[in-house]
Amino acid sequence: MWKNILDYPFKSGGAPFDVSGANNHGIPTAISFGFDGVAPGSGFFHFNGSESRVHVPYNGTWNDLIGVRVEAMVRVDELGRIRRSTSHSPALSPQQRDC
Repeated sequence: MWKNILDYPFKSGGAPFDVSGANNHGIPTAISFGFDGVAPGSGFFHFNGSESRVHVPYNGTWNDLIGVRVEAMVRVDELGRIRRSTSHSPALSPQQRDC
């Protein structure tokens, strides 16, 4: 069963404000916001490629997860260098692996 624990609609003046109800609001670092989205008032985060990030502080909604699915729309302006994207998830306990 999927559980939505993070949803940024890219509105609210560019703040990473979670509308999922789980209060997983992000803390932006070195990002800018552009109002150029499909829906009125929507837009995008612009990451500078080296120091930009959105940090989501840990809270209890992450406790019972055994997997994570991420959906993102990404526009790449320059392909001059290869970038690696990694995600981390906690290791499964032996009980979780046997499910």
